[in-house]
This record gives sequence, structure tokens and C-alpha cells, in this order.
Amino acid sequence: MIRERTRIIQHQHLTPEIYSLWLSAPKIAQHSKPGQFLQLQISETFDPFLARPFSIADVQTDKVRIIYRIRGKGTNMLKTKKVGEYLSVLGPLGKAIEKPKYKKITLIAGGIGIAPLLYLAKCLKDKYEINLFYGTRTKKDLILLDEFKLLCRKISLATEDGTKGHRGLVTDLLDSNKLSQTTVFTCGPKLMLKKVQNLLWQNSQIKVFGFLEEMLGCGCGLCFTCAVRKKESSEDYYHICTDGPVFDLSSIEL
Repeated sequence: MIRERTRIIQHQHLTPEIYSLWLSAPKIAQHSKPGQFLQLQISETFDPFLARPFSIADVQTDKVRIIYRIRGKGTNMLKTKKVGEYLSVLGPLGKAIEKPKYKKITLIAGGIGIAPLLYLAKCLKDKYEINLFYGTRTKKDLILLDEFKLLCRKISLATEDGTKGHRGLVTDLLDSNKLSQTTVFTCGPKLMLKKVQNLLWQNSQIKVFGFLEEMLGCGCGLCFTCAVRKKESSEDYYHICTDGPVFDLSSIEL
């Protein structure tokens, strides 16, 4: 892991509540892989005290990108940061995603969970066939579609209010019988991951990996606050920051 003083080089709205932030971070960018995350120290004071974790959404040579939704004090402070300002960043953290077993890749995203799947898709597009299933509350929450159109063979959309694509949940679109010999990567609300887990786990020709989104303390395995129970044991746990944040969903209890 690397501690780097990074400069904001682009900060813009994607929707009224969702922002895209590019940081000049040559050292971190050089070592970043899909599936990893960053810890941003949003203030130079102790308010807020803890750094905030963000998935790596993209990397270009000497810069890294995060995408975030306004949720609380930390992200409300982050949205006020201007181009040219500096942020202390720790990363890349977590384990990188291993080479997928199957040549067909299915991405399943819910809401802001689309963010880490972008960098993954960019890294896989030359050797794999990629399809995306993406669901949000409403059409206005759909982001990054122009970028994914360049990476995916097919994009299937769902909105809860029916303003774009299927009316309902993105998991309504899934059919395990059509996903044989497929590696699935999914990111979104825990309830969505659990439903994906329940829908697909019985098919032995589908490998399903989930990005777990949790509030982390230290981000590097020292505080032991980010735990997820192992499926084979009621007393053993993985730590999201060091064992993840991407897990084979057949190995954990959600």
C-alpha cells in the first residue's frame, strides 16, 4: 500500500447526487488492479476522524478515478473539494480480482455499484465477452452508460419506476439457464447480492463474485471491524479490507 498526496484534476456531477472524481496519483495508479479500493482522508483535521473507502472506478496511466454518491458527512465534505486541491490517499488496498475462469463475463450492478465494474470491464474487454445487467431506482440514476457501450456486447437495464428498461429489479432479468460457463461479478446493495447468490449458486457452471460495500475503519486489517462470516463456519470470518473486497459468493454468508 502507498500513502500519496494526490491532486484533484477533475470533479464533476454525473447526477445531482453522484460525482466523478479524478486524482493525479502516479504511484497508486501504477499498482492499482480491478477489485481494489482507496482510503481518502477527506479533511486535514480529525473531523471526520476516519478516512473513507472508495472503489477504484478507473485508472489511466498516472491518475485514478472514484465515483461516489452523497450519503453523509464525509461525502458532503468531499463534494466541496475543487480542482487543484489535494487529498491524502492510501492505496491500492484489498485483493485484486483473479483471472476469470470462463470467457463469458456477466456484470450485475445495482445503483452506485456500477462504479468498480467499469475498471474491471476495461481490463477484460479485449479477451472476454462482457454483458451488463444494470438496475437503479429511476432513469436519472443511470450513469456511465456511454462508457459501458464501448465495452459490452449487450446492456440490459431495469428501473424500479419503469422510466427506463424493465420495470422492477435488475435481478428480475436473470436466468441461470442462460448463464452457463459464465463468470459473474456483481456489486450493489447487500439484498441484491443475496438475491443473486440465491438465484445462481446451484448452477455449477457459474462462478459468482460479489463486491462488498462496507464502511471500513483502517482499511488494512488492523481494526478488525469489517467482517463477513465464512459459509463453512459459524465462528470464522473474512475481513473485507484484506481478504476482499471481492468474494466468491458461495464462500460467505450475506
